[in-house]
Amino acid sequence: MDEIRGIHNTKCILQCIQIGQKGRYSYQRKGSKPVYGGVCVKMERSISNQPGLAERLEVHALDEVGQRLYERNFESLHIDSREKVQQLIAESADAVESHKFSLPFLASEWEQVVDAWQLDSWPAYRNVRRLGRKTRLPEKQSELLWAIFEPVRLDC
Repeated sequence: MDEIRGIHNTKCILQCIQIGQKGRYSYQRKGSKPVYGGVCVKMERSISNQPGLAERLEVHALDEVGQRLYERNFESLHIDSREKVQQLIAESADAVESHKFSLPFLASEWEQVVDAWQLDSWPAYRNVRRLGRKTRLPEKQSELLWAIFEPVRLDC
């Protein structure tokens, strides 16, 4: 339903803009490429009877827009895939002995704590507020986890 509402709102905005005005307008859709590919098709059908609108509209996934803006303002951006990060975590976990953490837990901890907070040191990891986590980990376990995450952070 949100997708249809977004298409309708974008169509209304484009109709309100003077036809003679130059410029491009974007509709950002959070989701996968197949999803926003479908949005493109639906948008084209919706405005097919109004010449001039389709040429001024771009449809992009929100993460692509963010990456483009970052690269335009800073530098080239490289984001490792989730599979690559999970592989690095597994390799690092294999190198650290005497831990009992499962790979799903390690991946979740990486994604929701280390990467989400952009933690870059043991003190930062030890002191971060673990929002959404039920219990605070004992320092010994946190230290063991950081021993697993630090090589991953350096490789990403």
